[in-house]
Formats: sequence, structure tokens, C-alpha cells
Amino acid sequence: MKIVFAHFNSKIPKYLLLNLKRTIQLFPKHNIFLITDQDTSKIKISNLLVSKYHPSNAWNELEKLIDHPKYFRRNFWFTSLARFIAISEFTKTYNEPILHIESDVIISEDFPFEVFSNLKTDFAFPVVNSQLAIASCLYLGGSGAAEKLINMTLESASHNNNTTDMYILKKLTEKNSIRFQLLPSSIGSKGALDCASSEFLEETKQALLKFSGVFDGYDIGMYLFGEDPRNNRGFSQLRSRKYVNYVNVRNLIISSKDDREFPYLLDIENKKQIPVFALHIHSKNNTLFKLRGAKRLIFKSVKNSKKNPKTIFVLIKFLWTIKNSIITRIARLK
Repeated sequence: MKIVFAHFNSKIPKYLLLNLKRTIQLFPKHNIFLITDQDTSKIKISNLLVSKYHPSNAWNELEKLIDHPKYFRRNFWFTSLARFIAISEFTKTYNEPILHIESDVIISEDFPFEVFSNLKTDFAFPVVNSQLAIASCLYLGGSGAAEKLINMTLESASHNNNTTDMYILKKLTEKNSIRFQLLPSSIGSKGALDCASSEFLEETKQALLKFSGVFDGYDIGMYLFGEDPRNNRGFSQLRSRKYVNYVNVRNLIISSKDDREFPYLLDIENKKQIPVFALHIHSKNNTLFKLRGAKRLIFKSVKNSKKNPKTIFVLIKFLWTIKNSIITRIARLK
């Protein structure tokens, strides 16, 4: 299966380069692609396949429709949406299923690729809450699914010029014409999914039977490792529930085993340890993207998972926000 990362409109960050290298080392039998519009001539990562992207008519049409602030993180809101166009066009070129992984998501060595290879569906991804879903791990089932994603993206933008990638994915799950497979992001108990409907609980249980593990959509990585400190002038909260999503990580029992880097969730009802196959590293902590060195930090964070919430300050990220703020203000004056 082709594993696809995507990055546009700004210099490729170090954590993504580390993640690409990590993924290639872990999965040498898979083709690892980076779709980007950036210069990659200085990237020295063996076996990395680069797909140079040039804006298509659909990309340009979307740019005209969207009205998000362009100065935030080099037009972050637009590129988060536009990657759906680029990823879909890539999928149509090869006419086969692909797995897109967000730049700040790491996957485990025992990631269940064989299950994905046998999916008979258009899409698979985690759902965050009743209004949002997430492309942390996004499976596209081929050209037909790719075309549907392009159409849904443009349709949503034409009706709401402030639409988002997460809103679009949730809308996809509600269309009868689309075959959707949930990627479970928690065990299927009421305590773990304390804001979810009974229907979503049952959907999660069925998805767990299929995948035998969970895929962090939004919540586990933020809880364990904190949010991106750039979002709050260098400050980041650990072990807090910043958003009331379906998953309540505080109610999960998280553990580690020496023979595996990634953690487990305890399913008390079925007396099982459920492996976590993907972690969303919102904090962008480079250590967590390194093949060697991440295990110690993951184990420490899991060990502390029942401690009280804590706010940390990351000086280098604080200085980054000041620098970025100055650059943005200068750009607006031009």
C-alpha cells in the first residue's frame, strides 16, 4: 500500500522529515510518498518518493472559494483543505487505494496494513465528535473515492467559505452514497466515549472487531504530550481535556509493555489490552518522531497519565510565535 504524506506552501518542518525517515525505516516494503510544492532537492532520505505538486483547476477553484485568514501559518486553513485535492488527484493517477497520514501522526511498527488492504470501502478515518472527523489516518479506496472527496470539498466550500477539512470529513460519513469505515479512536465503553451516542458506541465496537486496535484521531496524543505550544504563545497543557469530544482520555486506562513502543488501552469489559496503532503528536516534539528515542518519552507520558493536568512552557516555541507575529504584521503592511 502507498503511504502518503502531504505538505504545501511552507518549508518542510523537521518533525515531518523525521517522520518520513521513521516511516521508511519501519516499513521498507511499502512505498512512502511526499506530495509537496516545496523544493526537495536538499532532502536526503533514502527511498523517499516525492510527488511534485502543481496547482490544478480544482485547487485554484477551491482557493477562490475559501475565505479563511491567509496570514495564519502561511495560509494553514486553505492548505489543510487543498491537500484533499492533491491527495485525491494523486490517488486517481495510480487508481489504487492509498493511506494518507498527517505530518504530525506517527504509526506503530505493527500497524494493521493487511486489514486496510482488504477494506471494501471508499473511506476510513476517525470521527472526533458529532460535527467533526479527522484525517489523522485517512484511507481512500481508489479513484472513485478520490473523485467523491474532490467533489465534496468543492461543494462544501461553495456553500460555506469558512468550511474546514474536519467538517467535510464528518459530512462524508453522513452521505448514503458513500461507503465509510470508522477507524476506532477508543475502546467502545460509555466511560471512554462519554459524549457519544449509543449508535456510535456500537459502531466503535464493530470497528474494534475489524482492526483489533485504535487510531488516535485527536485526543490521546494531545492528552499525553500536550497541544502545539505555538497555539498559545509557548504554553502547552498536558493531561487536560481541552475540547469535549467523544473520547474522554481521562477515563481511559493507558499502559505500556516493554516489547512495544506504543501504548495500550485496557478494555475492562472484555479483559483485553487494545493496542494503539497511531498517535497524533500535536505538540510537534521532534523527539517523538525519531525511531530511536521516542519510546522513553512515550513510556514516561503513559506512566504519568493519571496525574493532574499540568501546563508547561516551551521557550523556543514562544520565541517562534513572536518572530512569526512580527513577520505576519510586516506582510500585512505591504
